[in-house]
Amino acid sequence: MAFEEISGARRYVRHSGEPKEPGTVLAEGWYMGIGKGPFGIFYLIREDSGGEVAVNSAGHLDHLMDRVSQGDFVQIVYKGKEILKKGPFAGRPSHTFTIFRDREKSGKVPGFDEAKEPESYGDISDLL
Repeated sequence: MAFEEISGARRYVRHSGEPKEPGTVLAEGWYMGIGKGPFGIFYLIREDSGGEVAVNSAGHLDHLMDRVSQGDFVQIVYKGKEILKKGPFAGRPSHTFTIFRDREKSGKVPGFDEAKEPESYGDISDLL
């Protein structure tokens, strides 16, 4: 048998915790799925280094992540807070984000058989 070391730590990114400057890159890597951790629902991103970033869910982020597929290489950027103009939370501040997708790297997750679908962490509806 030939063993290789599995490395990489998971770090949690809470946009509501310490203040973040607009333009801060929260995570960059392959989107692996959704999980539930100590701070609630998160999006799991696997970095080039092998580490994992768990980015906490937020309304605007959830809306954007609906357009991302498992295995997509993404960059999640914090835009700041905006005051909601309509809906049940009108007048309240909301965290906003931008997601960029790298189509060339998407679907090419290191360590995964390309013929096999990345393992799913489930659908967000299961966690709500």
